[in-house]
This record gives sequence, structure tokens and C-alpha cells, in this order.
Amino acid sequence: MVVWSVIAVVPLAYYAFVDSDSIVGLGSRYVGYFVLVLGGANVLLYVIARGISLAQTDRV
Repeated sequence: MVVWSVIAVVPLAYYAFVDSDSIVGLGSRYVGYFVLVLGGANVLLYVIARGISLAQTDRV
């Protein structure tokens, strides 16, 4: 799950340190945000699936 953060660092670092004034820099920022949203959705789906699997067993 850390993979999403590592992937998002690349475009966000490009935006922050290299090119923050152009269209490419702004696009890079939004790509980084989009990757972070995908990572958050992935974590949420994992938590839901884990909760469902724990609810179907006798373990608590």
C-alpha cells in the first residue's frame, strides 16, 4: 500500500521542485493527486474486504 505513495511522489516532486508554473507542472500535480486518490480507494477496499472476511469467521 506504500507503493501508491511512492508512485505519487514522482509527479508531485516534479511539480514542487522543477516546473510549477507551466501546464505540464499543473498536470503533474493533478496526476499525483489522482494517484493518491487511487491509493486511498485501494486501502478502503482492503479494509472493507478484510472486515467482511473477519465477520464470516468465529474470530473476533
